[in-house]
Amino acid sequence: MSENSEPSSIRLLYLDDNKSEHVFVRNVLDKVSNQTYQVTSVHTFDEAVDAIQSRPYDICLVDFYLNDVLDRTGVDFVRKMVQDTNIACPFILLTVVNEREPDIEGMHAGAVAYIEKRHLRPELLERTIRYTIEQYRIRRELEDLYTQVRELESFKASLVRLAGHNLRNHITNVKLSARMLENLVEHSDTAARNLYRISQAVETMEQLTTDILMLERLSLTSDVLDSVIDVLDLTNEICTQYQNYGLKAGQRLKYMPLDSDLHIRCEKTQFREAIRNLVSNASKYSRDNGVIIVEVTGTANSVEISVEDNGYGIPKDKQSELFQPFVRVLTEET
Repeated sequence: MSENSEPSSIRLLYLDDNKSEHVFVRNVLDKVSNQTYQVTSVHTFDEAVDAIQSRPYDICLVDFYLNDVLDRTGVDFVRKMVQDTNIACPFILLTVVNEREPDIEGMHAGAVAYIEKRHLRPELLERTIRYTIEQYRIRRELEDLYTQVRELESFKASLVRLAGHNLRNHITNVKLSARMLENLVEHSDTAARNLYRISQAVETMEQLTTDILMLERLSLTSDVLDSVIDVLDLTNEICTQYQNYGLKAGQRLKYMPLDSDLHIRCEKTQFREAIRNLVSNASKYSRDNGVIIVEVTGTANSVEISVEDNGYGIPKDKQSELFQPFVRVLTEET
């Protein structure tokens, strides 16, 4: 629209049981310069419902106190229309008295503004209508964008799960084939080295796939933490598993629990996975004779679980990337 073009006429629905108030509001609107209004006047709750459902409006002015046979008020009308997903129209409540309680009630019902009729002036009403329409338009756009984002997130989640599970199937096939080949080339150093590289690459891909699926699960998990777990039982279970069969040859794991009960409220699967990842990485990035120490400490309000190893370590200039998704720190040792 050019600077000199006239603004389009605003379609306005006005609900008020008092006919003289309709005349008053129309007179105020007629005095507004540079803006025209197509006003539809209705006098009852049901007439307003029929009108707003039969054609679109840019704005709806509603009198708070309606002389309704069923004791319905303007707030009841606003609440009913806001709940109707087919209605795309903002609402302004008008009243003859300044009362905070109806003001708050109207706001909670979904009205965007609340104006006393005795303060109605052409400039005030025009500005309130204009701002209300613009704010409502922006809100609708944001709601539409949010819906699109949610749909894209759902599509992405489905795609990630499908890709992750398909990758796992192929990785498992490659892993099994590599193990079979190892048994066939025991006397070939070159073949053994190449098979070792294949096995390492497969393990890396397997870990990446696990990380991707875990990250997706974390993004979809509810924030409600409804499980109370025994920290010492869970950490002891994990450490025992690694002591029995999860470490490299020659590695040792020392478990140092606190000598008291510790219970926390958390998502058990995520908590278990976090500890397992820490212990697994400590083993993976330590030498064959490395020592891994898992220590549990706590107070009345907090629990601390530390996993320490004497492995290769992480360079200081890379430590800031530690919690970035899918980051792998490559050094000469790793």
